[in-house]
Amino acid sequence: MAEFTGERGIPGQVDADLWNEHYARYLFASRLARGKRVADLGSGTGYGSAALAETALHVTGVEISAEAVEFARTQYTSPKVEFECASATDTGLPKGSFD
Repeated sequence: MAEFTGERGIPGQVDADLWNEHYARYLFASRLARGKRVADLGSGTGYGSAALAETALHVTGVEISAEAVEFARTQYTSPKVEFECASATDTGLPKGSFD
């Protein structure tokens, strides 16, 4: 289990007000993601990518922290979401793969 350090939100380990603020942003963005292929750069522990996957066609979460990616992969196993360990400035993902 990942430990909350203040850098990445972990469900159940972060202050409720901070959690609600972050999660609300993903809920707002999920309306814009409907039916699209989405890249979530800086996806952290994956909760936001999973929220986007509720409406998106597919979501790829990209996070530089291997520990956060492993946590996300174990917590969010929908076929509509995947997690890659990479820098947001050099994802290595094919150009044109996202809407």
